[in-house]
Amino acid sequence: MPEIVHTWLSDSEIQNFLRVNRYQEVLWYNRESFEDFLWWMSIVPVIKTLSGENKDAASLTEVMINLIEILTPLKKAEAQSEYQFEKLAELLGKIKL
Repeated sequence: MPEIVHTWLSDSEIQNFLRVNRYQEVLWYNRESFEDFLWWMSIVPVIKTLSGENKDAASLTEVMINLIEILTPLKKAEAQSEYQFEKLAELLGKIKL
């Protein structure tokens, strides 16, 4: 997980999407934008599953369970970050799945 998180947070387009900005020497991000980002990142596997050969309920259920296991710690890190971008990056970098 830390590698993909580092890739995400280092990307200037993702930083723009998250509205990363500096105020009083602290980098901040927008909570709603981060939640939108997580939604978009989670919808991709759902669409891939529904458009692939394995369109059955079991496959979709497996994808949804995996998403919950991934999104829960991401949302927890968001809640603990106090909207500080560097703190978010640090917390996300510690997540092990």
